[in-house]
Amino acid sequence: GNPYLGATLGGILTHPALTNAWGVAAGFHTMNFFGLEIAMIGYQGTVFPVLLAVWFMSIVEKQLRRVIPDALDLILTPFLTVIISGFIALLIIGPAGRALGDGISFVLSTLITHAGWLAGLLFGGLYSVIVITGIHHSFHAIEAGLLGNPSIGVNFLLPIWAMANVAQGGACLAVWFKTKDAKIKAITLPSAFSAMLGITEAAIFGINLRFVKPFIAALIGGAVGGAWVVSMHVYMTAVGLTAIPGMAIVQASSLLNYIIGMVIAFGVAFVVSLVLKYKTDAE
Repeated sequence: GNPYLGATLGGILTHPALTNAWGVAAGFHTMNFFGLEIAMIGYQGTVFPVLLAVWFMSIVEKQLRRVIPDALDLILTPFLTVIISGFIALLIIGPAGRALGDGISFVLSTLITHAGWLAGLLFGGLYSVIVITGIHHSFHAIEAGLLGNPSIGVNFLLPIWAMANVAQGGACLAVWFKTKDAKIKAITLPSAFSAMLGITEAAIFGINLRFVKPFIAALIGGAVGGAWVVSMHVYMTAVGLTAIPGMAIVQASSLLNYIIGMVIAFGVAFVVSLVLKYKTDAE
């Protein structure tokens, strides 16, 4: 679809004239559209409503281009696309997207609350496996939903991901101590350092998965670190940063336990990777 139309629709859904989630309790206006009462509630601080609405808009745009003559396409298609998509978004997609986001947030917060460190153990251990598939990028939307949810307002997932990333660095560094291959040594040190900054692809694909057992060691370290940060209620106030840079967005009251968690995740992964027996290319 047209990215400019997507931006327009996103602007409509987050327009300041619409009542945000925090102001709904105080009341909101409705708009009568051919007899249908549409709640004038905005989606500021949400992700799923806008994503779903723009996806729907792209379908509407494609269908309109099929039926509108080329001579009128430039004028009618954008206008009708925004009108139709905006109406459906405010009436159906927006509320459904908010419900979806709130539902995911509720399930995750319930798991963290009731399963506690076991949830951290599971999420921390599996995160690096998810990174291999690339699906982890979709977590940003969920994390933004947690921050935008008035009943939650913190990111309790990112500290877990941070522990998994640090663990990859620890396991990778252990390979540097074990290998006698100069080429492997040249790769492991910068890869481990990169993982400590939250960028794990070099460590995962270049070293740890290559020798398998270091990757397993990293999963163990990430699991233990994840269990620690969940049990200590470590929270972040934004999305994006993990590992050492993540210290900038950790709640002040959680900073010490976040650092301890990194030491645990890194240390466990390093020791396990160092103890496990495996051969490098030169051995």
